[in-house]
This record gives sequence, structure tokens and C-alpha cells, in this order.
Amino acid sequence: MHLCKSLGVRLGSLCSRHCRQPYVWLLAILLCASSYLCLSNLDYALLWYDEANTALISNNFLNTGTLTAWDGRNLASDKDGMNLNSKAHEVLPPLMYVISAASIKLFGMNEIGARGMHAGIGVLALLMFLLLLRQHLPSNSRLLFLIFLLVCLSPQLLLYFRQARYYAFSVFAFIACFYFYEQYWRSGRLVHFIAMTLLGLLAFFNHYSIGAASVLTIALFHLITRSPTTTKKQWLLFACVTLFIALAGSAYLYQAGFLTADNQMLHYFSLQRTFTFTDHIWKLFTALKTVIACGWLSWIVCLLFLLQWKANTNKIDLRSQDYGEAHRLILIGILFFVLSVILSPQKQNFNAVIETRYSVAALPFLLVMKGVFIDQLMRRSRLLAAIALVVLLFTSVGAYPFNIQNFNTGKSTLGFHLLSFIREIHRPYRPDATEQVANYLREHADQDNLVYVNKFAQRLNLTYYAGDHVLLCCQIDLDNERLAAKVASMRSSLFFDQSAPPDWIIIFDPKHDKTWNRFAKHQYHRNWTLVHFPMFADDTQRPEIFMHTFDPYLKPTDGGVYLLRRKPQASATWF
Repeated sequence: MHLCKSLGVRLGSLCSRHCRQPYVWLLAILLCASSYLCLSNLDYALLWYDEANTALISNNFLNTGTLTAWDGRNLASDKDGMNLNSKAHEVLPPLMYVISAASIKLFGMNEIGARGMHAGIGVLALLMFLLLLRQHLPSNSRLLFLIFLLVCLSPQLLLYFRQARYYAFSVFAFIACFYFYEQYWRSGRLVHFIAMTLLGLLAFFNHYSIGAASVLTIALFHLITRSPTTTKKQWLLFACVTLFIALAGSAYLYQAGFLTADNQMLHYFSLQRTFTFTDHIWKLFTALKTVIACGWLSWIVCLLFLLQWKANTNKIDLRSQDYGEAHRLILIGILFFVLSVILSPQKQNFNAVIETRYSVAALPFLLVMKGVFIDQLMRRSRLLAAIALVVLLFTSVGAYPFNIQNFNTGKSTLGFHLLSFIREIHRPYRPDATEQVANYLREHADQDNLVYVNKFAQRLNLTYYAGDHVLLCCQIDLDNERLAAKVASMRSSLFFDQSAPPDWIIIFDPKHDKTWNRFAKHQYHRNWTLVHFPMFADDTQRPEIFMHTFDPYLKPTDGGVYLLRRKPQASATWF
């Protein structure tokens, strides 16, 4: 209660003390505009497969009180149940499912219900970042406004906030955790330290590696900036909070089966991780190129910023308190970026990119660099500063020549992303492959027909959009002893090797999948062919710029979706 009152006082102070300053009204207008862009038309596109999985597990949580993947009809699972323990319960962090469950309870089992609460937390993250800026830049309203402008109108950040995943809370928790860390250091009040501890714990239960990166980032930041002035009592407190989060997190991981043979996720992550020093350096280099290509950073701005920081001239007043505080914000963003990349369960893929979602909490802090650059330029020429602001705000030209091709369209990641984002959320999106297949099954398939889907991602989507009408089969290998007993008690057709011949076989992207050729001898005939952009067409709503497709009209290719229907006289086996 006291903490909420303290935040309310600070928000009131922000308005009352400077109500006559134009920047206050501009900040309020900016926050309202960003909130609109974050919350508007959340049902403009279908859920992509990770969002569908979140919604399915969350709805099951509402119905059963457990994070089960089994809804009584279908199993919401990743590849061969990798994300499940022997009880068919989800082993991924629980908080995003709890948030989505609350959202579904309020808004219903639909796109708005799945995404609504996460988008609202995204707005809170923006408000929290404003408080953080006010904490560090109390006397430089112009610099504060420029930074907040770039953050609020970042299409990359807004895309992440509008997802039914862990992204929005990751950003909020990291910003709030750092804010209360600073409050504790400045005031010495224990309530701020407790708030920091609880937020660090919630960040871990929202996402394991991101939560660990959040706590370690603040610890490393403290070692770099304040270790000489830290008392023994404060060191003891920091050690206790680290131990508390580690023990609580480990206990949950063990109970969920993540750290035991009860789950395959840890083994899978260990295979994905790289451990040599050279591999980590290459991974960081690839991640840096990716965030530049996605418009998080501009290499020109980075270069000029570093040169100016090194020069430390009086003309740009780099020794002032305001720029020093801005540099601290940039430092915390860089530290989080590095640690999140190292701790993330991935390595660069065949396109030599790193998925930016694990580092999303660094984005607001990295954008501070652009704000400082514009403010420094404004001291020399307002015209040049205005031009630079427009270029950095509305375009991704700073990505050149590190721009990459979009996976779905083949086009460059260069573009007018903010304008494209605004246009996208205000028009109906194209019917994608999942929607067309789900509608076809509802019209032509009988109730409880068995359906086999060759891609796990599209199977998750169809479980969400057609799972009440059809039964998805052949998900678990028979030799998966960990899930064998539980799956047998659910439905035998969930086993890949024991299933009766499915009534329908759906092959996404047959051009690149030879599986469908094996079904001709089993008297399946092609009932319908959907010409559509191959496989990754259902990835176009992911938040990563190199995956996200703003254009609603994708050019058809030789790929597509084949729907094969079993003839009545088909054989009793199909493999």
C-alpha cells in the first residue's frame, strides 16, 4: 500500500510541479498516443502458434487450476511433448499463462482476451520508463522528452507489447526492478529493496533466462558503478536476495520437472547452447548485427556517440550530470543485452540472425542513445536535429548496410516501420493459411474426425481454432516413455505409431516436405489444395522485424497446403 502511494505521489509530482511546462503536456499526449497504438484492434490478426499455445494453456488453467496441456480433447504440445512433464503439465514459466488466464477471464477466449492484459502491461512499462527517466533526468525536460518519444513510438517495442507472450512483462519487470534499485540506493528505504526483490523473482517466473539476465544485470551494474561505496550490510542484503531468488527459482524448476529427467527441455536447450568463448563472441556479434538490422540501434549513431563520448569536449557538455545519468541508462541496457544473449537458449540460425525476443527489455535503454544523439545535435543545429529525429523515428535507414532479408517476403528490413505499423493495425489482415484450413475443416470434416498435421506450429494453431470440432492426432512418439502413461490415459490416437489412419492429412509447405508422398499408396486423395506462401506464412505476425510482414498481400508461390482425405476403403494402417 505504501509502495503504491509512493508511486502515486511521484506521478502527481510529475504533473503538479511542471504543469506549466509544455513538455509535460507533450509527454501526456505521447503516452496516450502510444497507449492507443498498443491497445487498438488487438484482434486484427490471428494468434500465431506461440500465442495459440499460451491461450490454450491459460484457458486450461482457468478450467482446471493447473497448467495442463490437456483440455479433454486435444493436447497443446510442442515437438513430441518437449515442453511437458510426465503429467502433461507445462514446464515453461507460469506467469505469462496466469496473466493470459486473467485476460481471457475478462475479455473471453479470443484474440483480444489472449493479448489484452499483456498489452496493458506494455502501457504500464512505458509509464514505468517515464518514471525512470524522471528519476535520472529531473532537470533536462528536452532530453527526457526526446528519449520518451523514441521509446513510445518504437514500432519494434509496440509489436512486442501486442503479443500474448512474456515480452511485455519482461520489459516492465526489468524497468521497475532497476527503478526500485535506484530508489533504494538513493533513499536507503527497505520497502524499495523488497519491491526490487519481488520484481526480480516475478521476472524469473515470467521467463527463466530473461529473469536471470535481469537480476545479473543489476548485480553487474552495481559492481561496476557502486561497489567501492557499498557497505557490508548492503552486500549482505544483495547476497540474500540473490540466494532467495536462486532457491525459489530452483525449487520451482525441480518441482515442474525442468531440472530432472521428467522433461526434455533442459536437454534440448543444452544442445542449442554454445559454450566456447569464441562461440559466445560470434553469437554476440551476430546479435549486434541483428538488432542494427531491426532498427533497435543505428550504427552511425553508435559510432558518433562513442567518438563524442571519447572526445569528452565542453561543446557537448558530456561531463554534465544529465548526460552522465543518460550514459548510466545506456550502460544498463548494454549489460542486459549482452547477458540476455549469452543466457538465451539459442544460437544463430542458418540465416545468421539471433532472435531478438530474449533481449527485448534492453530496447528502451538502447534507444536512450538515439535520444542523447538528437539532443547533442540540437545544441549545434535545430534543423539538422529535426531532420535526424524524423529519419530515426520513421525509418530504419540506420540499418544499412546491415539490413537483412525478411524471411517471408525476401524484401529488405529497411523501411518506414512506424508508418507501416500504424497502417497495419487499422486494416483487416489477410486470411492466413491456418484460418482457411480451420474454416475448411469446420465445413467439410465431421465432428471428432482425426486430423494429422505435419508441422507442430500449425498443429498448435489448428488446436486453438478448430480443436472443438476435430481431434489432432499423432503428436507423441511411442518410445517417449516419459509421457507414455499419461498419454495412454488421454487418447491412444495421440501416439504417432498407434493411431488409426487419420481421416484427414494436412501437409503445410509440401514443396519442402516429402512426407505427403508416402500417403498416396494408402488411398488418400487430395481433397483441396490451398496455394499460399510456404510454411512461414503463419510466422508473419511474430514481433521480430526480420519475420514480421507488414504487407497483408503475400505473393503465392509453388508451396501451399495440401488437404488429403481418407477414402472409406483405405487400409487400416498408414505407416
